[in-house]
Amino acid sequence: FWMNSGSGHWPDGGELDILEYVNFGDSRISFHTGGSKHCKLEPAVIQDCDDFETGRVSYNCYTDYEAGLNGCGPAKASSRRTGEEWAQSPGVLAAEWNAAGIKVFYFSEPEIPADLLNDQPRPDAWNANIIAYFPFAASQQVLPGLCPAPATLLEPQSIVLNIALCGSWASEDFLQTCSERIPEVAAADGSGRCLTIPAGIDSHLAKKDCCMSFVYDQYG
Repeated sequence: FWMNSGSGHWPDGGELDILEYVNFGDSRISFHTGGSKHCKLEPAVIQDCDDFETGRVSYNCYTDYEAGLNGCGPAKASSRRTGEEWAQSPGVLAAEWNAAGIKVFYFSEPEIPADLLNDQPRPDAWNANIIAYFPFAASQQVLPGLCPAPATLLEPQSIVLNIALCGSWASEDFLQTCSERIPEVAAADGSGRCLTIPAGIDSHLAKKDCCMSFVYDQYG
C-alpha cells in the first residue's frame, strides 16, 4: 500500500510506503525523495510529538540505495507488524499529505471514527492514532536548509495496492527468514539448492534465485 509519483522520476517525485514488507517480516513505513529534492527530518520535532523510531531507515529522506541511503521512516513500534499480525487486527490505514508534511494513521475496527466512516474525514482530530510522522515544514523551520521547499517535495501521487514477486530485498531476506519455515528450495534450473541473486529477474542467474524458483515453471 503505497504512493508514487506518476511522472516516473523515481524517487525524485516522492514515494510514501504505507504498508510494505517481505516474506515473514514486519512492515515498514518510509518516505523517499531524490534528484535535486533533498530533505532531512529534525529528530527533536518528531520526538516532541511522540515516541517514534526509524528502524532500518533514518531521518534522511534522500534515497540512493547504492550509496546506502534508504529514505526516512520515523514510526511507532506498533506499526511494525507481520502480514499475519495485520490480518489478526483488521482496521484502517490512512495517510494525510499537505504542505506541512505527512502523517500516517491506524485505526482498529472499533476505533474507526465516524467522520471517516461517513466520508467526511477530519484528520486534525486523529492525532492519537498517528503511527508515522514526517514533519517536512517544521524541520525546515527549525533548521533552514534541512528540508527546502517542503510544500513541493512531492509531485502528484498515484495510490498503489500491489503484491510484488521477488526483487532484491525479498530475495536477500528469503534465506535469512524463510529457511527454517519451509523445506529447502531447489533452483529452477535443476542445479541444486537455490541461491540469493540480488539482481533477481534481471540477472542471467535468475533461475538460481530462491524467490524466482516459485515464479518459473517448466516452460521458463
